[in-house]
Amino acid sequence: MKNTPKASSRERTVTNGFLVTKAEDELIRKKMEAAGITNRSEFLRKMILNGYIVVTDQKELHECMRLMNNLGNNLRQIANAMRKRDLPDYGYMEEILQRYKDCCRVMIRIVDWMSDPVKHFNVHKQIQ
Repeated sequence: MKNTPKASSRERTVTNGFLVTKAEDELIRKKMEAAGITNRSEFLRKMILNGYIVVTDQKELHECMRLMNNLGNNLRQIANAMRKRDLPDYGYMEEILQRYKDCCRVMIRIVDWMSDPVKHFNVHKQIQ
């Protein structure tokens, strides 16, 4: 079996290149750093194809998801305890659990949107 070069298995096979001044190169590097991107090709490809890069701080969102997960665990424990004791308010607890699941679905949509807002909104102009 013949060894194939790594480049042949790559999805992107066309090279694009252009010259920049030292000042422009420094500006590109600073913008890459601000965007949190270390791969120059990835940065330039995103900027050229999308026109911008969305940088999001998801720490608070992750904390909210962690707290919702804890809340869900607590609700399930309460529901199980009510079910075992055959308490009459168990149906009400089922409604609370359903509302919790609805909140989780909203959180998942928010996380999905934050991971790639460009795919959710057609905000970039088509270049003729």
